[in-house]
Amino acid sequence: MTAIACNACALRKIRCNREQPCIYCKSKGMSCLYTRHQQKRGPKNLYPKTLRRIINQGPKSDKIISRERIEELLGLYEKYYYTIWPVVSANLIIENLESAEDNLSLDVACLISAVLLNQPSFVNSFYQSKLENPPKAVAYDLVLKTTKNLNDMSKRFLISENKVLCYYFLHVYYRSCQESNEMSKLYLREAITAAHILGLHDPATYDDMGKEEIHKKRKLYYLLFIAERYMALNCRLPLLLEASIPLPEISEEKDFHRIDGFLEIIKLVEIPSSDIYDLLSNRKSIVDQIELTRIIKEMHETFATKYSDCMSYLDIANISLYKCWIQAVLLKEAFIFFIRDPDNLNTYAIQMAQNFLNTITQIDPVFFEISDSGDYSFLNAILKFFKSVAGDTVELENSYELDVLRLIIKNCSNSSPNLWYTSIKSQITSNHVSEDIGL
Repeated sequence: MTAIACNACALRKIRCNREQPCIYCKSKGMSCLYTRHQQKRGPKNLYPKTLRRIINQGPKSDKIISRERIEELLGLYEKYYYTIWPVVSANLIIENLESAEDNLSLDVACLISAVLLNQPSFVNSFYQSKLENPPKAVAYDLVLKTTKNLNDMSKRFLISENKVLCYYFLHVYYRSCQESNEMSKLYLREAITAAHILGLHDPATYDDMGKEEIHKKRKLYYLLFIAERYMALNCRLPLLLEASIPLPEISEEKDFHRIDGFLEIIKLVEIPSSDIYDLLSNRKSIVDQIELTRIIKEMHETFATKYSDCMSYLDIANISLYKCWIQAVLLKEAFIFFIRDPDNLNTYAIQMAQNFLNTITQIDPVFFEISDSGDYSFLNAILKFFKSVAGDTVELENSYELDVLRLIIKNCSNSSPNLWYTSIKSQITSNHVSEDIGL
């Protein structure tokens, strides 16, 4: 079949089926020849100004980022972020990219890339490739493109694990955009709804699956479980997910050390009972004081847990932030009504500060800034708690721990977390807190 009509059909201006011979010439017993050259369409002459306008306003390529850049970012995800979001095999996604132009694998890859590019500290520290546009602009364009694909009506109601992942990483992306909290909540609800449709919350769903598939789906479910509890404490949302299925098993992971931190976070967010989350979402007004005491004690015991030698710095930073943040939120918003003794509350604050700062002395501040939250909500909640406990001054006995607390409170208003961490780390490492420290 040729690209143009045969000579006879073109002369008669009738439709040609472009076969050899075509149906018209065959019916007439004529020779079917294709010696004619296709004529150029459009005006023969264009003014230079018109020609320039056509060139400048012509359709632009919709390729936002090259395939090589996506593969590079997936490699960085595998190296740094898999332990936090252990639900995507970068190697498998890369293998599927060749045939992924019209499926969700490419969308998942684009959204992971967008999440990483939207973090300035990550880009500056680990991503050395040059992009034609600023990384945040590239991230935004990738999100718009994948959102359009997800809203395609022919695919809108097709639910799959990749669809859940797309919604989840859209949630993470918007969570890191401080002005887009409502979008973040919306996409998390979309991910949870899709997970419910797939039955990831139901133990019976896993009955006929192999071990590898069970492990993969459990990790995806508990990723949403962690995210929902984060949003429940941060945005006062009611809970939809419960720990209704067994935890992922370390033995099923190829490199079991890579989900140590993930399992630790699950245990942390499980410590507050559903009643506590109900209290904070204003659906209940009474919580058993014995339960509150148990949670405080358990959080302190969990703080004493030693980190695995194989755990990455990003995992340690992430766990430390989660621990201190959960304690700060619960003490400030719920427990403070049950703790009548100010000295007792100050004791909790000092212990929290000491444990948290003992951790950050070991770690580069950038790992705190690129943690799972993707924003500074962890840090802000911790600082607000310290400030609510002690105000602008701490009128207690002099001690190194109290100096640490004063230092934190003094830097509450600082807008640069990197400088904040670096300054406090240097102070604590030297085992001396300067009286006139200020940023």
